[in-house]
Amino acid sequence: MSAMSSDPFPGNFPDEHTPQLPEDGEIEARLARVRDGLSGITLDDRDEEIARVTAAAELPKAETDDLDARLEALRAKSEAAIAQKQEQERQARKDVKSQQEASYGLGVGLSVSYTLIGMPVLGAVLGLILNKLTGGNAWTLIGVLGGFGLGLFWVVLVTNRQDKK
Repeated sequence: MSAMSSDPFPGNFPDEHTPQLPEDGEIEARLARVRDGLSGITLDDRDEEIARVTAAAELPKAETDDLDARLEALRAKSEAAIAQKQEQERQARKDVKSQQEASYGLGVGLSVSYTLIGMPVLGAVLGLILNKLTGGNAWTLIGVLGGFGLGLFWVVLVTNRQDKK
C-alpha cells in the first residue's frame, strides 16, 4: 500500500482536473462588482415601481361595481337554482313514497280478494273430492263454508297487520 496522500479521495480526480477555488482577491472583486450593480437601486425606486404596477392593475370603480353587481346576480341565480333542485328532489321523494304506499295497498287488496275467492273455491274442490270418496253430498257445502270462514279469518289477520303499519 502506498502512503496516505493529502487528497481525501485518491484516484477520483486527476490533478489536472481538480477544481480550483478562486483566490481571495478574485472573490472580493466579484463582490465589488455586485455592490456596484446594486448601488443604483433604492427602496424608493422599488416602492414607486410597485405603486405603478398596482395602479395599472386596479380597475376603475365603475367597472368593479358592475362586476360586483353581476357577481351578486349570479350568486342569487345559483341559490335559486339550488333551491329549485332541492324542491324537485323533495317532491320526487314524496312521489316515490306515495307510489310505494299505493303499491303496497294494491298488493294487500289483491291478496284479500284472492283469499276471499280462492279459499271457498278450494273448499268446494276438496268437498267434491270427499263427496266422491264417501258418496255423500254435504262435503261440498261444508268445504265452501269452511273455505269462506278461513278466508275471512285470513283477511282479518292481513288487515289488522296493515292497520298496525
